[in-house]
Amino acid sequence: MGRDKASLPLPDGRLLWQRQSRLLKEAGARAVFLSVRADQEWAAGVPHCVHDRIEGAGPLAGIVAALERSCATHLIVLAVDLPRLPLEWLTTLIARCGASLGACGCRGEGVFEPLASVIPTAWKLEWLGALERGERSLQQLFGQARQRGVLSVHTLNEEEELWFHNVNRPEDLSF
Repeated sequence: MGRDKASLPLPDGRLLWQRQSRLLKEAGARAVFLSVRADQEWAAGVPHCVHDRIEGAGPLAGIVAALERSCATHLIVLAVDLPRLPLEWLTTLIARCGASLGACGCRGEGVFEPLASVIPTAWKLEWLGALERGERSLQQLFGQARQRGVLSVHTLNEEEELWFHNVNRPEDLSF
C-alpha cells in the first residue's frame, strides 16, 4: 500500500483509526486501546496506545497487549482495516456474550473472523501463554474456544461477509 492503513482518510475526512475508535465507543467500550507499533508516527499523542509484547507476532500480540491493559470483563477486537463493519455487528456479538463466553463470526467454510470479535479478558493467561510459546494462529485459538464451549459462533450470511472485506489499497475506501 505504501502507507499505514490506519492513517488513510475516509470520504467524510476521518482517518480509519478514528472511525474504528468511534465505533467501539458507540458499541459501549469504556476504554479504547489502539495496538500500534513504536514506529507509527500517526499514533504520537493518541491516548491508550498499547504495544506488542513480542514484535512481529501478528494480531495476537496486539490482542494480548490490550487484554493486559483492560479492566473490563470483555475485550472488543476490531481491526482498523474493516471500514464497512457496522455498529450492529458489534452489538450483536456483545449480546451473545456471557461471563466467560466470547463471540465471533465464522464463514460457512469454518473460517473465523477474529478481528471483529468479543473475547473475555478471562482468556488472557491462555492467550499470553500461546503467544509466549510462539503460537500465532487466531484461527486455532478460536477453534479451541469453540471446542471448550466458551465461544458463541455466528455463521455469516452473504451480506455480512461483505463487511469483512479489508482495505488493502486506498481505492478500497470508495464504497
